[in-house]
Amino acid sequence: MAAPFDTKKLQITGDAINVTEQRMVTDEAVPTLSFSPKGTLAYVPLERSQEQNWELVWVDLDGQEEPLEVPPKEYESVRMSSDIAHPQVVVEVDGCIWIYNTSGASPIRPLTLDSEGVCISPVWIPPDNHEIVFYSRDSNNLQIKRKAVDGTGEAEVISAKLSKWFWFVPFTCTPDGKVLLAAALRSEKTPAI
Repeated sequence: MAAPFDTKKLQITGDAINVTEQRMVTDEAVPTLSFSPKGTLAYVPLERSQEQNWELVWVDLDGQEEPLEVPPKEYESVRMSSDIAHPQVVVEVDGCIWIYNTSGASPIRPLTLDSEGVCISPVWIPPDNHEIVFYSRDSNNLQIKRKAVDGTGEAEVISAKLSKWFWFVPFTCTPDGKVLLAAALRSEKTPAI
């Protein structure tokens, strides 16, 4: 559901409307979606073929769809930057982070490589959206890393003290880019945020 919201009063200011459709959410799955600052919704349909190749689709609040010009892949953790003029989309594909640029220059490209281990749950770092933070796991370490969206430079480890966590998933960053909210599991049975 979506509803107008007054950020100063922290109150809903109008009627809620259903913005989902059958292929966006099920009783067993949480939708993978993101909104732009202007209200455009990008999501990964939950319908899975045997090959698990999904399409990325722009959907406005009236339900009008426009596929992104990218090849079908197993997209997860779809998140949109807050750049209104040229929004970019970051996705997770098979344990690597990919960037989709709507400006047309290099439409979709990998940001991380298989050699960097499993890299998942990318989050844009505001306010300029020039960097992504993500969870990284290799055979020895669980880490939170930061990397420039343009792909320059190595990923910087910003937290390597994750040995007490079974799983650690970044979700969002504060508007000033200084604090990251993540969900963490101490073990398979003890969630913590």
